[in-house]
Amino acid sequence: MRAHARRHGWALTEIDAGEFSDPRYLRNPLNRCYFCKSTLYDRIAGLTDRSIASGANPDDLGDVRPGLLAAGERQVICKLPTRWKRR
Repeated sequence: MRAHARRHGWALTEIDAGEFSDPRYLRNPLNRCYFCKSTLYDRIAGLTDRSIASGANPDDLGDVRPGLLAAGERQVICKLPTRWKRR
């Protein structure tokens, strides 16, 4: 990611979202992704007043995805690509 950001001239900020400090996440429940993404989006929101975007893809919609619930609760932008990866 660092090389990609450098190559394209993007400002890259790496953060520790702190999910390993969350006992709900550490219990490793089926909805652990909800806790991980909640922590991540909350941390990012604390660093900016701009919109937050997710890299979700169409494959994420075919199953139970607690992380998408966390994104929706926080108004995270999730613009699915019109074309996606080939298998």
